[in-house]
Amino acid sequence: MARNLSCDWARLQFVTPSTAYAIGFNRQARTVAFIARSSDGGASWNVTTAAITDIPQDAFFLDENNGYIRTGAPDTGQIFKTTDGGNTWMGLAASPGARLQFADPGVGWAVLYNKVSFTSDSGTHWNSRQYPFPARVLAFSLPRRDRGYVVGEHGMIFRYRVVPQAYTAPGLIPAPLLSGIDSPLDTEVDQLAQQVQKLAQDAGLPGASFAQDSATGGFSQDPAAAASGAAPAFAQGMLPWAAAGCAASPGGTSVAASPAAASGGFAQDTGTGAAPAPSVAGGGFVQDTGTASATFNQVSMAAPQFVGTYRNLNLMSTGFQMSTQIPAGVACLKQAFQSLKAMNNPQSAVAVIGGLQANVMGLRQMVRAAFQLPR
Repeated sequence: MARNLSCDWARLQFVTPSTAYAIGFNRQARTVAFIARSSDGGASWNVTTAAITDIPQDAFFLDENNGYIRTGAPDTGQIFKTTDGGNTWMGLAASPGARLQFADPGVGWAVLYNKVSFTSDSGTHWNSRQYPFPARVLAFSLPRRDRGYVVGEHGMIFRYRVVPQAYTAPGLIPAPLLSGIDSPLDTEVDQLAQQVQKLAQDAGLPGASFAQDSATGGFSQDPAAAASGAAPAFAQGMLPWAAAGCAASPGGTSVAASPAAASGGFAQDTGTGAAPAPSVAGGGFVQDTGTASATFNQVSMAAPQFVGTYRNLNLMSTGFQMSTQIPAGVACLKQAFQSLKAMNNPQSAVAVIGGLQANVMGLRQMVRAAFQLPR
């Protein structure tokens, strides 16, 4: 640089365990924005500048390449977008609140005083609405796209969530549905679990059992909230996230140990004393294998779409689990189904089906945790 400038840092964010960004500015040189990037977990930083027309107030990166900077005064500033890791920036026709936060690659919030701005297309377009909060909002958190918190003066705390139309609570502020999770993955994995249960019966194995909840809108934690006519609201007031691993796959290749299933979840009887006593002839076993394989193909297509759309950006550990453990669970199932293709009777498939049960159990727990459903 041709001169030395002091720097005030506005945001530090890790987008992966190794890649991080920091955004800064100099109060005298208002058109200079500092972009610092680390690729080694923060051990070293590469600092560049961007020709941005006002002081950066905040920034948020969706991944290693795509991110936003919010500049200028809270009510009159501008958003700039990068798609190449901060090398170039393009101005957008949007001016939401000074602070930006994305729950996942598609949905983000910006809050200014009592105005909540919202995007569902990765920040390209924003809509805003004023809410009659009793005090000025000072900060907010967006742990997932259908769950938000705002806090403000005098100890004010409001929670955004989906509730039934008839739901009431002190201080309730009605709100439009901002965004929900619309993916078939949870129902497809439950269907696959039932079909693997049938394969286990074919092979005479001790069955696995699981309790399927009756909620129909899988993005809601509360079953009542998924009922017909549900509507979101700010209710005055973290849901725990859990992840299951992937069981050892047939053939001895261990991906990760699968934890014990919670009560009411998909529970496997791992007793080794049961001898195979097939209750279904070989033809029925082949048919059941084909049915389960077809459902698995649907799961294998839905899983990467789900992770890519709903990968959590606010809770880093949760997002990392979603982006690594769900694909690993699908990979374990793929190995098991490939092994089943070479077997035409249940007796020879006992070991493979046992591993398949464990793998489905682990994947089902991970998916239900991602949807915040009982496991």
